[in-house]
Amino acid sequence: MQKDGQFAVSQALTMNHLIRAIKKKNPNRACEIISELKEMNADFEHRDADNYYKGCTALHLASHSGYANVVKALIEAGAQVEAKVANGTTTALHIAAQWQRADCVRALIEIGKADMDAREKIVK
Repeated sequence: MQKDGQFAVSQALTMNHLIRAIKKKNPNRACEIISELKEMNADFEHRDADNYYKGCTALHLASHSGYANVVKALIEAGAQVEAKVANGTTTALHIAAQWQRADCVRALIEIGKADMDAREKIVK
């Protein structure tokens, strides 16, 4: 039996694997990892530490990449649709719309009930 600390480390490692699968353009593996994490009752709000994607959740990354199947799986697993990246205002819906990922936009709105009135603050 794992202790709480070991369980948390296991979840964090698996979340890193999820983020890596999305970045490496392997959405099928990402969906498999989401299933594993769902069984662990994982917190899907783990943030990426990479400089370019710093502060992004797996949902942000999947929305950016256009992986609607991963976006749907994350929403169904309990990912927070309104989670914001490190700048504090950008949601997965903003990212999907900016990158013209129509299937992701649709999933975020229809399945995730994303707030279409959310405003993004542009920092210059």
